[in-house]
Amino acid sequence: MDQPDTQFAPRGDDRVAYQLLGPPPGVTARDLVLTTGVWSHLDIFWEEPSSARWMRRVAGFSRLIRFDRRGCGLSDPRPLDGGTMVDHWIEDLLAVLDAAGSEQAVLLGTIDAGPLLLEFYARYPARVSGLLFVFTSACFAQRPDYPEGHPQAVGDALIEMVAQGWGRTEFAATFDPSQADNPAALKWYTKLHRAMASPRAVVENLQISAKLDARHLLPTIKVPLLSLGRRDLAIFPAVQSRYIAEHAPGGRYLEIPGRDADMIWEGTDEIVAA
Repeated sequence: MDQPDTQFAPRGDDRVAYQLLGPPPGVTARDLVLTTGVWSHLDIFWEEPSSARWMRRVAGFSRLIRFDRRGCGLSDPRPLDGGTMVDHWIEDLLAVLDAAGSEQAVLLGTIDAGPLLLEFYARYPARVSGLLFVFTSACFAQRPDYPEGHPQAVGDALIEMVAQGWGRTEFAATFDPSQADNPAALKWYTKLHRAMASPRAVVENLQISAKLDARHLLPTIKVPLLSLGRRDLAIFPAVQSRYIAEHAPGGRYLEIPGRDADMIWEGTDEIVAA
């Protein structure tokens, strides 16, 4: 499968970039939306062989849908209409599904996408046939009834780490330790970060994401749900991934060894199989 062309879904006067890949000829498959949350860059994801290989494997059993929400990557800036970051993200995904002719899709979210998937399902349940949470959370910050979340001091330290390290090799190595001795991978990852957004924009959106709490939506889930946790991942702890599965009706949990925050290098066979 070659890299797909980038297309643009209309949302009012704005355009939302998206790509479609797969399934192979003769294969009947579900639509699967892959999102890394509020930051992405459709084209640069293809420049790393491991990333491209991962997407092609998933597109071997699905019609893979990916998009850059407004404000990052190849899409238009976020509109100044008073809507929240979550509102705009949901609008963008809905626009992409409509443009792609997808009546219903499985949603796979990783990194900061957990609360976004739950919010989209709550507003448009008929458009979702399944939910896949990979190394993400329904709520990142600790609450009185949620000791699994990050304490305030830890959350502040993580945001500061991103603020100081965004677009630098040292931060990339911290995010995906399995590639710490792979200069080519780290060079690509830092380029990806710089292309997605500026450090200030990333921090502003991280501060918003850190306050999101979509746990109350978990009991309302009526579609198959699988949550994957990374055993030794500190930024998005496995205990938060397990929480998602344990509080959704029929939710399933699977733990993957390793420390990487991404899916493309460590444990890829297990993740794709799941």
